[in-house]
Amino acid sequence: MKRIIISIVATLITAFAAIAVTTNFSSSGANAVESQGAAAREIAGNVGAAAAGTSDVSSNIAAVTTASSDVGSGAGLVLGHANGLSQQAHRLKSEVDAFLTKVRSAA
Repeated sequence: MKRIIISIVATLITAFAAIAVTTNFSSSGANAVESQGAAAREIAGNVGAAAAGTSDVSSNIAAVTTASSDVGSGAGLVLGHANGLSQQAHRLKSEVDAFLTKVRSAA
């Protein structure tokens, strides 16, 4: 009977040791899973931030494109007005020359 009790106690000690090892592995595994979950959440946040940044860059590029187009249109208008002023200056010069010629011939 003493041998049976010793055997039972030894079996229980072995079982408890196995349970302790399993619990330790489970705890380590749970910690690893939690760490991976935290890392995954951080990565997801970073991806979201990168997506928002990309959207901002796209909006800025669109704004620059629009501004560039507006500047090009404005430059075209300025060039058109400059050409018109140049033509008017040539006409004015011709008229002043003609007037001066008449004044000289009358004197």
